[in-house]
Amino acid sequence: MNAYPVIMFLFPVAALAQTSQPADKDRFSDSSLRKQIEAKRDEMSLRISAQVTSENSSQPSIRIDDNREIEDLISLEKELSLNHWQPDSNCIHPPKREFRNFGMNVFGNWTLPGGFGRASLFIDTDSTGQFQVQFRTSGCTGGWAFRRTARYSNGVLTFDRPVQDVFGQTYYKMYAVLIGKSDYLLPANMVEQFESDNDEKRQPLRNFIVTSRYLYSRKGSPTQTGSLQ
Repeated sequence: MNAYPVIMFLFPVAALAQTSQPADKDRFSDSSLRKQIEAKRDEMSLRISAQVTSENSSQPSIRIDDNREIEDLISLEKELSLNHWQPDSNCIHPPKREFRNFGMNVFGNWTLPGGFGRASLFIDTDSTGQFQVQFRTSGCTGGWAFRRTARYSNGVLTFDRPVQDVFGQTYYKMYAVLIGKSDYLLPANMVEQFESDNDEKRQPLRNFIVTSRYLYSRKGSPTQTGSLQ
């Protein structure tokens, strides 16, 4: 790994502290999230108990609404765990300029496919022009979803709180990169791996196969509707 001055490591942590406070910051405090988790569990327990009674069965059938409530519960639990996450050394530096796409239109749908899981982003603005991001990820054992406010400038998308996908990757910043004629979003924690995979000595086909595991690719055309509230 390349050596960088220690002060450069301190900057992302400070930057995260400035951008990780949502408008309703109390909703994401540890105490508030624990109360929301407890309330959601109680709500699910009461409904399942009522369902058991009405069906006269000890094993009620799982309905669509149950899956959504399970996802909501997991999302809250993930939010709580993310309160204690800090960027590590892999988030220090952006990709090399040769890969950057400073003027990329970031709006629209982005997907990260995987053999046993996937993740997706929908990026738009609200009625005031503030960037909003809908993040969703799922795998064999379930999934969760986050809503984030973001800033986008010079090809850098910065969330107000970190996100985590089913592959265990956590990040609060993404970079717009260009490979060939295609746009991608690169999670900040994968920059070092991305540059290693794109070393000139490696085969281009192998590069694509490897990097497609962590690069978000655009799905459809970039569209800004201003509909996210």
